[in-house]
Amino acid sequence: MSLSPQRVDVDKLWGELAHGAHRVLTLTAAKGMPLIENVYKLCTAQPQPHADELYARLRRLLEARVDALAKELEASSGEALLLGYQQRWHTYSLGADYLHHIFRYLNQHWIKKKMDEQSGRGFGTTQVYTPSGPVSNQVGAMPSAVCEVGPLALVVWREHMIACGQTSQRLVAAALEHVQRMRDGLLAIEAAAAPVQALGQCLIKLGSLHRAAPLDLYRKLLEAPYVSAVRGHYSRCAEQWLEAGQPVAAYVRLVEQRLQAEHSLQLRLLDASSAEPVRAELDQVLIAQRETQLLSEADDWLAHDLVDELHRLHGLLHRIGRLQPLADALQTHVARHGVRCLERLPPSDQRDPRRYVDTLLSVSERFSSLVDQAFGGQPVFRAALERGLRQMLNEPHPTTTPTGSGGGGAAAGGSLVVSASKSAELLAKYSDLLLKKPAASSRAASGGLESAAELEAKLAQLVQLFKYLDDKDVFQKFYTKLLARRLIQETSVSDDAERTVLSSLRVQAGYEFVAKLQRMFTDVQLATEINDKFFDWRAQRAIRLPVEQFSVSVLTAGSWPLQTQPAAFQVPPELEVCLSAFSAYYASEHQGRRLSWLHALGKAELRTCYLAKRYELLVSNYQLAVLLAFNQHHRLHHQQHQQQAQTTAEAAEAATVTFEWLQGAAGLAEPDLRRAVVSLLDAKLLLCSPPAASSAAEQMPPGSSSMMLTPMHALSLNTAFTSKRLKLKLLGAMQKEGTGGGGAAGEEGGGGEQQRETRETLRAVDDERKLFVQAAIVRIMKTRKQLSHAALVHELIEHARNRFQLHVPLVKRCIETLIEKVHCN
Repeated sequence: MSLSPQRVDVDKLWGELAHGAHRVLTLTAAKGMPLIENVYKLCTAQPQPHADELYARLRRLLEARVDALAKELEASSGEALLLGYQQRWHTYSLGADYLHHIFRYLNQHWIKKKMDEQSGRGFGTTQVYTPSGPVSNQVGAMPSAVCEVGPLALVVWREHMIACGQTSQRLVAAALEHVQRMRDGLLAIEAAAAPVQALGQCLIKLGSLHRAAPLDLYRKLLEAPYVSAVRGHYSRCAEQWLEAGQPVAAYVRLVEQRLQAEHSLQLRLLDASSAEPVRAELDQVLIAQRETQLLSEADDWLAHDLVDELHRLHGLLHRIGRLQPLADALQTHVARHGVRCLERLPPSDQRDPRRYVDTLLSVSERFSSLVDQAFGGQPVFRAALERGLRQMLNEPHPTTTPTGSGGGGAAAGGSLVVSASKSAELLAKYSDLLLKKPAASSRAASGGLESAAELEAKLAQLVQLFKYLDDKDVFQKFYTKLLARRLIQETSVSDDAERTVLSSLRVQAGYEFVAKLQRMFTDVQLATEINDKFFDWRAQRAIRLPVEQFSVSVLTAGSWPLQTQPAAFQVPPELEVCLSAFSAYYASEHQGRRLSWLHALGKAELRTCYLAKRYELLVSNYQLAVLLAFNQHHRLHHQQHQQQAQTTAEAAEAATVTFEWLQGAAGLAEPDLRRAVVSLLDAKLLLCSPPAASSAAEQMPPGSSSMMLTPMHALSLNTAFTSKRLKLKLLGAMQKEGTGGGGAAGEEGGGGEQQRETRETLRAVDDERKLFVQAAIVRIMKTRKQLSHAALVHELIEHARNRFQLHVPLVKRCIETLIEKVHCN
């Protein structure tokens, strides 16, 4: 081959080129080197290169070939049309790639030169196509785009096969029909997908000629009709499935299956970019437009724990971003179900902390497990569950406990606090059951103490329920009283458990919530140090006490929920010396502090000396005063009768006193004395006889109610008392009464007394709320000077959010009170 320019016969060389190009386009065997030489000769011919003529003739050749192929397809339809198009496109596109290489010299010189010439003109816009994409140029002389041979073949195919005539419409219609047959199961997807897939790839390749919008052709001709067909088909299917009377569960399963099948079909047939439009159309037709029907049975599924159905429904609604309605349904169901469970409790269990809280925990655990299994523990459903539990705990429930007029409430009604705060009260009492050492009888019935892990798990559940409470101040009030009782009586099951609860409460409610509780622990810890110093102080002064051991717990008045007892108690002489010594020591150590003795909370150990066995009795101070009164009576009796020789048993038999005399000797108020005497009668340490005028039928059996005691009833020591135990604990009921806190259901003490204490506690909460709101109003108004009522209420609600649920009637009453006090106007 000579590289020198030479004169050529254009027609001859073109004839050879046209014949060879046709063979290349039909993938028939052809020699490429002679064709390349002819292209070179025509482009370098003398005296005039024939490159422009070569380009024009090549274009006409391609156009003729594509027109012929389109003519061949006119008689085909359906699957035959798709298969014929697939085969012809494959052959043509591969031949066009070969031609691009054969005409490389034309591409690299003449076409490149034309592109450079056109780039400097400014008379219009055309597209110059290259293998890498279109290049925008300003040209004025070129009526059509100039592009390299490979892209030129694609342009010709697009203009003569796709853009002209009805071929493209027939192809798309055949493709959609083909897809429908695959969707209906008439054709195997694996074997029948190739023609549609080839059509999509062809349109994408043709559209790539436009770099700015390479997928426009594909989306317009194939994707949009495909999506429209999907919409029509599944709209009809959805109507048929639901009109056929199928339950929603069956519809959900069917939709889930068809979505998966359609996704697999789309992945095989279409470009990946079509996944989102197809998905969106399916979601709209099958889910969004049927949302109301899909949610219609959600409540029934929640009620019967149908995890699989709920999981499928969750998956469908998640596709359209509409999880909130299902979450709202969960919240409503949890609240309604929880309230029903509480209302179904027998009247005796409605005030039982263990039964009440176990019911709450069973509801919480059930739906927490359901949220994990059915909804994957998603935050939106966790939040809905918490809202439902919060609504269940804080919604006023019917109660069999009479509230009385003194209950007071944060809202207008006097009984609202009692009913709405029942959960807070019973949660506090439930914590007392967990944190208090059980009695021997209850421990035997329950099979022993709980393990540390079990206790920790139950306390964690308790704190979780506490988080949902609105009336946290009610819980705080009851919990503080019960904690005081445990600390004073030394009945806490574990100091670590107590501190764990305090730490958890501080996390949920803040430091201020537990500040007083922590100071109570500090007082208990300092008690040992104070008693050690008192012992050293007595040793230095050689002060001897009439008792073997004596210890005092000094409690900070502002931190403990205790009331100063009236001075109606006559301290026994044996204790008077001890109290005076400690008062002197404490005054020497702390200047300006005053001690107030809470005798109702004290306890003592004493030994009997009038029985065959010596028993050790653990009693309260009030019980101690009653028993020591018999010693006093014995001494008086001895002085009066001058009896020199008398046995211990005889002296005890002579120690018979009346209830009236005992009240004067002990200095106790009548209700306190009655409780102390009845506890000793129940223990059979004392015997009771009716007045002399009473008949024998009026004998009071052991364990009789204190209401039967009259001032003239005779009380005496039971000299025949026996017990298998040498150590007897008698102070339980007395110390419980002394703390002033409400006990758990089933404990010692009358139910009426517990109800009274509950009412008093709630009344105290109501008073504290009023003071809190009044202080908040003054603080806000000092800052703002002037504020609308609505804005003030809003700020007050925010202030009280972590303590209790503030109601507008309380705000109005507090404002009226402040106006009366001339604090605001």
